[in-house]
Amino acid sequence: MQIINGTNLPRAKLENQTAIRRIIYHYGPILRSEIVTRLSLTLPTITTTVNNLIAQGYVRELENTLTSEKKLGRKPSLIDIVADRNYFLGIEMRSSLRNLCIVDYRGKILCSVSNQDSCDDFKANMKQTAHMAANLIKDSGLSKSRLAGIGFCLPGATNSRQKSFRKGSQPVWEDNRIQNYLSEFLSYNGPITIVNNGIARAYGALLFHKDLLKKSSSFAYVFISSGISCPLMDTSIHYHGKIWGEGEAGHMVLNPNGPLCYCGNHGCFDVLSGEYSVIQKCTEAIQNDQAPVLRQLCANPGQPKILEILLAQEKGDETVCRILQDAVFYIGIAISNIENFVHPQTILIECRFFENKQNYDKLLEVIHNSLYTSNNVDIHLLSPDEFSGAKGAAAVAIDNNLDLYIE
Repeated sequence: MQIINGTNLPRAKLENQTAIRRIIYHYGPILRSEIVTRLSLTLPTITTTVNNLIAQGYVRELENTLTSEKKLGRKPSLIDIVADRNYFLGIEMRSSLRNLCIVDYRGKILCSVSNQDSCDDFKANMKQTAHMAANLIKDSGLSKSRLAGIGFCLPGATNSRQKSFRKGSQPVWEDNRIQNYLSEFLSYNGPITIVNNGIARAYGALLFHKDLLKKSSSFAYVFISSGISCPLMDTSIHYHGKIWGEGEAGHMVLNPNGPLCYCGNHGCFDVLSGEYSVIQKCTEAIQNDQAPVLRQLCANPGQPKILEILLAQEKGDETVCRILQDAVFYIGIAISNIENFVHPQTILIECRFFENKQNYDKLLEVIHNSLYTSNNVDIHLLSPDEFSGAKGAAAVAIDNNLDLYIE
């Protein structure tokens, strides 16, 4: 049976402050009167809450330069967040890399560190990541008392009810084990949020790429790396972002007669279009003397890199072109399926394949030919950024922080 909470005074104060902070965060600089209009709260309620936030240093008044109207008296001031009031640590951990950054409320990176040594043992990886985090906080020179949250993201299937993660055949790691490990190693008692690295990037887009989302009430974030994820975000609910599902698009079966995936199925999106799959196919092509241009470009022909593969495509290596065009074809089919079924208003894509224009042109062609309707799809390419996952994890921590009550 669903339990519906009533509203008492403490809960009302919390809900009002949270709503006001979110309005200021997402729409600031903003007039008090605009906050009143958006939330249907009284001006005294808005004024009392805003004044308290100003006194605590979370928001500030700015001179109103947005209007040229000449009126007697003082112009109403604008309200905006104080971006450097607190800072947040974002961590992305994978078996092949560890990226960490410290950001302010607006996502400005204050300092960062990256390590791309392979480490398949989860506990050893956690230890190395925590050590890097401790050193980054120390070297930043920022007061630890201003660290308002830590966001941690990693790839793999998630179980939101049990708060656990699984990557392939690796053992399950629960949220509380990760949180306890970080808390103890960093001597940190504040909030720690843990999400899938695709979901983290969606929150990063919500908070730090508002210019791309414009007035979209929903969007899909297609993230293609060694694996593939596509979380769907609903942004229409009380100025919060709501993720629908876990975003594990990588195991959507696109070709039942396709190659075997590690999950046991055939023709999964991951094995058709993921970077790891493309690298494997290009490695086999080099070994079979079918990719002469790529072989010449590779520093290590036994381990071609994505940037080398893309350069070989630009230089006309026929086998590499075919491998990438096949991968892009299935990306287009998957995006068309998502668009036909869910119809998000905006689709954001982070994928290194599309640094080559011919791949993007192929993608648009496949999507255009596969959509059920002829409606234009609002697609934006995001420049691949090694810290997008870490920044996204920090964004989740910021989003969590906006819900905390400030006395």
